[in-house]
Amino acid sequence: MTRIWFELLSPTTDSSQKSIGIDENFFHLGGHSLKATIMMSKIQNEMHVDVPLVEVFKRPTIRQLAEYIEKMTGQHAGISVDNLIPLKKGISNTRHLFFVHDGTGQVEGYLEFCSRLDNEFNCWGIRPDAIKNYTPQNITIKEMAGKYIEKIKKVQPQGPYFIAGWSLGGTIAFEMVKQLEEAGEKTAFFSLFDSPGPGIHPGQDKGEFTLQSEINDVMEYLPGVHISEILEKVTELEELWPAIVDYLKEKSVVAETIKKIIAEHGIPGFDYDKSGIEELILHLNMTRTLLKARDKYIPSGKVKAAVHYFEALASMEIIKQRWDEYCELSVEYHTIPGDHFSIFKMPDVEKFARVFQEVLSRRTHRLPPLPGKSMIGAW
Repeated sequence: MTRIWFELLSPTTDSSQKSIGIDENFFHLGGHSLKATIMMSKIQNEMHVDVPLVEVFKRPTIRQLAEYIEKMTGQHAGISVDNLIPLKKGISNTRHLFFVHDGTGQVEGYLEFCSRLDNEFNCWGIRPDAIKNYTPQNITIKEMAGKYIEKIKKVQPQGPYFIAGWSLGGTIAFEMVKQLEEAGEKTAFFSLFDSPGPGIHPGQDKGEFTLQSEINDVMEYLPGVHISEILEKVTELEELWPAIVDYLKEKSVVAETIKKIIAEHGIPGFDYDKSGIEELILHLNMTRTLLKARDKYIPSGKVKAAVHYFEALASMEIIKQRWDEYCELSVEYHTIPGDHFSIFKMPDVEKFARVFQEVLSRRTHRLPPLPGKSMIGAW
């Protein structure tokens, strides 16, 4: 376990550090969900134990994970990687606040934000399924929203629901609210965090990912890859990117050039310099998967729930345009300091959390207590 951690985290730790303490926090050492995903794969291959991603968040030290693995060794866990990540435990058994992942598929950006909220709600992050074979997936916003609704119902079987989403996460959250309403469920509080409206970023190519389209993209964006050498081994889309990853890992000199090229086509805020090839490709193709889904999405109707839009002061006006035409009620706008990325970082996150808490509290105090019990065993 210690070796796996060191291999994953050594690029992000002090170069003079020769070991990692068994009680050091994975995320404090530079870990994030992509590294955690790779770690889980290595643990499964070497130790034959499936570790759900949620367990890494709950047990972020070597000692804690080792205790979990020891417990599960020899047992059939029967647990897949869950889409729900606990971000903060609240005092309520029935109130839950769900945050949908951003355009990278990660939810860590919400941790600092949730830590500044009152303890009335249990805060959850919703992540997408991990992509397989490093390969971008053909999936729609509607499909993701439907799957995420199934997940949140395991925690909270019935509404009213509290749902929020930042950036692309707002698009998925919108579709979740719409589908819940179509099923007769209510959303008590719905928030968009600096989320671009539908159709603002239409994709240049709205076709599906295919082997040929990926070959074309590799030739255009990764000129250091000798695609003909790779294609000798590839006949299916799912085989292409694993072959590219193996090639890049072998050609370490080329890999540094590839990192810079990938960074130009990725999302700001991801630490490319401290990431390995596997992480870079996972990040790249998860982002491509989600952005293609967003670019093709146009809502099929309007939502009835009140919408609270939190707008970063430094964001372009175009970000929030078009949501109004898909909402039955007038959107309530709240301005917060910072730009699209800084709103979840210090010092802007403090003001953002304070404004959000005030709006949430006003809305919550108008509601009767939620009935029944929810299932929060994941905590």
